[in-house]
Amino acid sequence: MAKLQLVQKLLRNQTLGPLMSRLSSKWIFKHSMKKLWSDKSKIDSNDLDSLWDMIQFKDGMNRASQVSQYLKERVKYKDRWIGALQQSDIPIHFVWGKDDPIAVLAMAEALHQLVPKSTLNTLSNVGHYPMLEAPKRWSSAVLTTLAGSKS
Repeated sequence: MAKLQLVQKLLRNQTLGPLMSRLSSKWIFKHSMKKLWSDKSKIDSNDLDSLWDMIQFKDGMNRASQVSQYLKERVKYKDRWIGALQQSDIPIHFVWGKDDPIAVLAMAEALHQLVPKSTLNTLSNVGHYPMLEAPKRWSSAVLTTLAGSKS
């Protein structure tokens, strides 16, 4: 159901992934990240520079192809991971950007249907990283849910 970007597809490939990691640049990173925002005007170039710096820490970008293997694991272990959510005794609350181009809204709706007693809060005009794109709205949704689960 996920709609992976070309960069993600290349990184998860065993042969091309390590090469893609080594050849990646700040420009490629920023270009890819900009596709994930719903409202491109909300992207702060300095924030993307900081994210790039964090990814570079301790040779992190060269490990991107290894980290991207979770994309395969997500399919391989789907039943196990969904099963854990379904059997959870704690409240499950999904906060999802309606305009996420990768983890599309249909994924959120399917998860919500599969997980009993879960709640789903969708954020309009928000993409893949709601905590970065709309931090106040995202944190409000999370904090409201946490406050409600304590009573």
